[in-house]
Amino acid sequence: MEKVKKHLLWIVPIMGFLIATAHFLATKYFWYWTFDSTDLIMHGFTGYWAFLTLILFSIIWFKKIKLETVLLSAIALTVLIGIFWEIFEYTFHLVEFSSKYPMDTLTDLIMDTIGGSLAWYTFEMFVNKDKKACLQK
Repeated sequence: MEKVKKHLLWIVPIMGFLIATAHFLATKYFWYWTFDSTDLIMHGFTGYWAFLTLILFSIIWFKKIKLETVLLSAIALTVLIGIFWEIFEYTFHLVEFSSKYPMDTLTDLIMDTIGGSLAWYTFEMFVNKDKKACLQK
């Protein structure tokens, strides 16, 4: 897992920076309001990034833990982060409540989940070839 940790230690911050930059530009140039798909794309990438970030923290903090536990926890926390983001948007009036709001929230959470699931798939495909392995230092 040391090799995985080394890769994630540079992938996670770079992805985070790129997502933050894209969010800044999308807000500054009104892409969220001009192009409907911008919000969905951002949620997908953010779900992917959140999942990888949670995997990285699991590798760093826990010496031995079942891989299935880590993966299920990471996908659940990815969805939870998406829920908190939606609450944040609504609380600070970053979105206007309308008849479209519940559907927008649902599609955002679905995209968070799809992003996290794709990260899970990527992790499984390229990193975890042995299904019985445990995350270790």
